[in-house]
Amino acid sequence: MPKLVTVLTPAYNAARYIGQAIESVQAQTHTHWRMVVIDDGSSDNTAEIARRYSAADSRIEVYSQGNQGISATRNASLHRVSADSEYLFNLDADDLLEPAALADLTVYLDAHPKAGVVFCGATIIDGNGTRQGRRKTHRFALRGGMPIPVLRDGPVPFFNFYCGYGVGPFALLRRAAVEQAGEYNTRLFTCEDVDMFVRIGLQWEIHQIQRPLYLYRWHGANTSLYSDKNQNAMDAFQALWAARNDLTPAQQKLVREARWFHREWHPLILRGKFGIASIRDAMRERRPWPFVQATVRFSQVPLLMAGRSVRSLFRTT
Repeated sequence: MPKLVTVLTPAYNAARYIGQAIESVQAQTHTHWRMVVIDDGSSDNTAEIARRYSAADSRIEVYSQGNQGISATRNASLHRVSADSEYLFNLDADDLLEPAALADLTVYLDAHPKAGVVFCGATIIDGNGTRQGRRKTHRFALRGGMPIPVLRDGPVPFFNFYCGYGVGPFALLRRAAVEQAGEYNTRLFTCEDVDMFVRIGLQWEIHQIQRPLYLYRWHGANTSLYSDKNQNAMDAFQALWAARNDLTPAQQKLVREARWFHREWHPLILRGKFGIASIRDAMRERRPWPFVQATVRFSQVPLLMAGRSVRSLFRTT
């Protein structure tokens, strides 16, 4: 019998999109699923819309709570996972799944028992659901001390998750891996998924497949837009891990290497990722103006960082 997948959807003022998100789950070729929608104190009729679907499909459960933020809402979702659920999928309330998403990802995790997570590729859609092209995901391996893009299916090195590369809702998680990692950190108002994947990555392999199985919506309300607020959250995440003193020697080595990569290569990667071509792409794709502003800001990393990173190649990590 196919493995049970629980789709976890935190929802806040998502009335415009929540129905489409639910319908994309109902359209899955892998039909052995449950869906848990947690309405996080919405001021619109998000919960009412979700409950209409729940009334017609017993696989869909809807719960409401006062507004608590994303981390607490993700934890509330975890508390609703049934004991017979093997896999978990975090579907944001404004995004969609391709019909084969759950089928392809469960087959992959079934075949790779050492993997606690498998990411998939994603397609960007706009507020109206129009496809805007492939979402560019940057993940790297080190070869001769140089970051080389990982373009194949399979394992992804740990430091990618510490840097937040390609970390998002487009991943199937093994329930055992999440239970071992623990709940989401409610001190993080964003980057809570980065922190979760880092904790999983210390215990399990994390893999990716290139197929775009997730439809990732860009619109003015995206919580993942680059901003000073999100940068502050990433700084808080980095400080949290810099202070950890409860890791094994092997885990300490992974985190130490990840911190080195973040210090030496991450600024240059941002500069490449958010260079002139990315500014052009952002404007051509009509992405929200805050995203374009952030793209320009990140493109101004000093060239002196290049000399620093080259020098670092002659030092040990």
